[in-house]
Amino acid sequence: MKTNILLSLILTLTLSSCKAPKFYEQVSKFEKEAGVNFNPYKLVLNEFEKMHGTSDHIIFQYSPKLDWNSKEFSGVIYDVDQYEYYYFENTEKNPRMIILKREYPFPQDNYYKFVIDNYMKGKIDYLQRLGETAQLSGITTTNVIYDIDLNSDKVERFTFKDFLFMNGKPTTEL
Repeated sequence: MKTNILLSLILTLTLSSCKAPKFYEQVSKFEKEAGVNFNPYKLVLNEFEKMHGTSDHIIFQYSPKLDWNSKEFSGVIYDVDQYEYYYFENTEKNPRMIILKREYPFPQDNYYKFVIDNYMKGKIDYLQRLGETAQLSGITTTNVIYDIDLNSDKVERFTFKDFLFMNGKPTTEL
């Protein structure tokens, strides 16, 4: 009897799990096919679940730091259902601790909002061209955008190279 109750409880908890692990599950399937290792995604999506786990559709943008072999990264989760941005970052000193917040410290110079807004307007080719034409010296990184809709099981992935962004706009004109 106690075993049946325990099994029922485990089954109920498994079936009623929050959405963020499902987001990560969708991303991990895609990344497994691409052969990419991405442990930071799991940390970010788990933190998102703790703060706000009710969404069925997110756009997730991840930017690694420019330094070689750095464990630092930042980005944004845009909750399409709630029309809310969640900015995240970590630090080199404590890379597993994710800082997730709703306010961006530089609202007039919000690179992440610019990227998500252009993505939502269907301008991924514009973002890719900005990255290709950016006059960056040294190391460039590849940014990733995931559009994950759990209602339709749709997962789309786009990449673009980083570009300089100042005063609310890219420094390169196209």
